[in-house]
Amino acid sequence: MALSMYQASVPVYIKMLNGLANCLKKGAAHYTEHKLDEGSLLSYRLFPDMFTFAKQVQEATNHARNVVRLAGQEPPKVEENEKSLAELIARVEKTMEFMNTLKPAQINGTEDKVVTLFDGFDELLHLRRVQNTQRAARQLAARQKVHRRELRCLDDFLQRVLPQEVVGQPN
Repeated sequence: MALSMYQASVPVYIKMLNGLANCLKKGAAHYTEHKLDEGSLLSYRLFPDMFTFAKQVQEATNHARNVVRLAGQEPPKVEENEKSLAELIARVEKTMEFMNTLKPAQINGTEDKVVTLFDGFDELLHLRRVQNTQRAARQLAARQKVHRRELRCLDDFLQRVLPQEVVGQPN
């Protein structure tokens, strides 16, 4: 039996969103129990160029809702103004409710369908690739500079410690 587009998308997203909702509920309980500020979590970034935690959750729900594009429909518009874990949980649960309304007949048979998320998407991907390549080049250059410095230090050490014949320079 072949895997259908519906099976490869809707149940997978529902399972992922259910796990996300459970994690958010545990986080909300922890923050409530310890009287912590949820705002710090919602604005937290694992790395400076990443989205905030709230935006990561919003994007997860946006991606799930985009499955409906396979059926030739636009996903429902949802504002991105959540200011608490409870609001993020509600967003995830609403997305799961929407996903549960999708039927296999709407999605199956769309394996070859091209879905355009927005105009300029290809240009954006190209720009991101260029930015990532430039960042990688800068990081590599920085590592090589450190590597050359370490080699010079090692060479200086060997010159002082080892006899000249071993190092390769005559007396």
